[in-house]
Amino acid sequence: MLALVQRVKKAGVFSESGKKAFIGKGLIVYLGVKREDTEKHAFSLASRILNARLFDQEDKSFEKSVIETEYSIMVISQFTLYADTKRGRRPDFGKAMKAEDAKKLFDFFFEKIREGVPSAQKGDFGAHMDIEYINDGPVSILYEEV
Repeated sequence: MLALVQRVKKAGVFSESGKKAFIGKGLIVYLGVKREDTEKHAFSLASRILNARLFDQEDKSFEKSVIETEYSIMVISQFTLYADTKRGRRPDFGKAMKAEDAKKLFDFFFEKIREGVPSAQKGDFGAHMDIEYINDGPVSILYEEV
């Protein structure tokens, strides 16, 4: 399981179904699920992200977690994180979990995130989305749960 985590000042998601979600200061998490992932991976990754010290405190960088700051999180499904680009010009997404099973793990991951951050929002799984955000820093960190 991969998560590209970016610190943001604000974020908004607009999907083709008309769903809209917004957060203020916090994190945007692009989540990729691979074929071998389980709820154990999702639980561990959610815990790591919730407790990661990614926010500044006064004169110290990377001192507080999203929970400690009471900021929010936006979670977006992103199977393209598992693109294999070693050959050819077209990415191969064979490592990504099939959508039906990936949605279950995505939803499980999101519920664990929401337990720590009740204001958390999510994108529309499997939908085409327009995502707007202002990156804060920029800070972008890749988390992998194996």
